[in-house]
Amino acid sequence: MKYLIIIALFGLYCPISLSYNIDEYIDTINQFSNNSIFAVDFEENIKEILKTEPNYFNYTPQAKFTCKTQISVEIPTSVHKLRPGDIKVVAALGDSLTASLGSNAKTILGLLIEYRSRSWSIGGYHELEKLFTLPNLIKKFNPNLKGYSVKNNLMFNGKTGKGLNVAVSGQEANHVPDQARILIDRLKSDHEVDFQNDWKLVTIFVGGNDLCDYCKNRDLHNPVAYSTYLQHALDLLYKEVPRVFVNLVSVLNVNDVKYLNRGLICSILHKRVCPCAAYPETAEDEKELSEYIDGYHNYTEAVVDSGRYDGRDDFAVVVQPFFKNFRLQRLPNGNVDFSYFAPDCFHFSTKGQASAAIGLWNNMLQPVGKKSTIWRPEDPILCPTTQNPYLFTKLNSN
Repeated sequence: MKYLIIIALFGLYCPISLSYNIDEYIDTINQFSNNSIFAVDFEENIKEILKTEPNYFNYTPQAKFTCKTQISVEIPTSVHKLRPGDIKVVAALGDSLTASLGSNAKTILGLLIEYRSRSWSIGGYHELEKLFTLPNLIKKFNPNLKGYSVKNNLMFNGKTGKGLNVAVSGQEANHVPDQARILIDRLKSDHEVDFQNDWKLVTIFVGGNDLCDYCKNRDLHNPVAYSTYLQHALDLLYKEVPRVFVNLVSVLNVNDVKYLNRGLICSILHKRVCPCAAYPETAEDEKELSEYIDGYHNYTEAVVDSGRYDGRDDFAVVVQPFFKNFRLQRLPNGNVDFSYFAPDCFHFSTKGQASAAIGLWNNMLQPVGKKSTIWRPEDPILCPTTQNPYLFTKLNSN
């Protein structure tokens, strides 16, 4: 009887025609919160995660920061001589993974909170020893860093992002040019930002929602369309913003989402937010999705390698590929380690955020052409060296 109830609930909350719509997502979470079956499912999931990672909600990585925190004697005019401490402003574009949706949720309704202050690429809550994020790491080099997120918000209050974190939950690559426009306007109007002189680090990470929904609209989500939308966003930044280093982070392998369908809440949400990956209908569908993922990587790299953004000495776009060949972390028994994920089994948890931050930071300190395409828990935190003190670009990697 129990399994009949579960099947009925799955059908009720996951009609095949639904896609990732923010209002529908919010309504689904609200319905979950009012149902005792889902409350029990959520609590059981948290208990299982805590068995694996007791510090799940307050995770800090084993790898320690040991870098010497030097800055340039004079502010550089070339992006190819940019040290971490020269960065004055951080900003980010993307989707719910950058908005940090549900990352520290302790209740079902917590899945509606965007924990932007804890975001791997733009969160600046606490200090590095308590919360490992890219801005907290850069603050070790420049304590006066600006732009990072320090507050959280409900999902429906973040429809144009918050501050210089203009990522919006549920959005796709076709929205990124608009996000770039919003970011440029905010940079220009922010009185704390010296628009002409401050060095800005902009991290772009998008494409997961495109891949999750690709089978419903191949014209909108094919690799050529994806890379074209990214190019439009980069064109805007290149045309209007001085002194910028852009991290263009490679998409994850969303094929693995099908291994994260655990329990009622996770399985139902995956059917709603990532149907093409979580529930592929045939082996051919899985193969096609893999081809799309490869296409996203290849076409994005082609845009950056084209030389389109090489005409300015104060602008660089660098593909950071640490997610390219990353696969799900496994426990010693072979089961998926769910402690890297929020209680929705989809978004990053605090542990996942810290891991992504380390992967991105390390990529920034690795030469183009020699960057790691995977992140591993045992990876150390890299440091600038006397021989290589700068963030790597295509030009200074040679």
